[in-house]
Amino acid sequence: MIKELEQACGSGDTVENFNDWAPDFLADYIVNQHHAYAKRVIPQLNAFTEKVARVHGGRQPETLEFAERWLEMNGDMVRHMQREELLLFPYIKQLISAKEEGARVECPPFGSIQEFIAELEDDHDNTGDALEAIERLSNRYTPPDDACNTYRALYASLEEFDGKTKEHVHLENNILFPKTIRMENSLPGKVAE
Repeated sequence: MIKELEQACGSGDTVENFNDWAPDFLADYIVNQHHAYAKRVIPQLNAFTEKVARVHGGRQPETLEFAERWLEMNGDMVRHMQREELLLFPYIKQLISAKEEGARVECPPFGSIQEFIAELEDDHDNTGDALEAIERLSNRYTPPDDACNTYRALYASLEEFDGKTKEHVHLENNILFPKTIRMENSLPGKVAE
């Protein structure tokens, strides 16, 4: 899994050192790069997945199964991104302000940051499981020799989406979430109830 994450994030001189970024800046980056990408690509993948399953499902039933998994996963992913954008990321900005001002921050609407982040990480695990199943069902995103252009575009787009999602999850699980927990724990008086 670590090797896959490193490949998804790239290698060489062009790799950003995300560990050095402030949590609020990293949260904005995730919204502007990863969430924006997902929101732009998901409708296209929905259309491709539905068409491939409808046209090819009779001869290639695996397309029906991965279409079902895809539609369930992307709906969960959209809800997950909304929770981050509406709840977690604004809270991160409140933590930054409280730290700078030496103030206490109000208790977040989701309760415990650690429990909320654990829920988000569970969502990430579920997304990873679904993408792994789709990769397996699609023969590692390899279309059949007689595949139409939509079929080929679907698999190429799914493979790209898989890689970008792995980077997205890595940035949150391994960098942003731990920084957020440490930051909240470092506040004097922590969170006001």
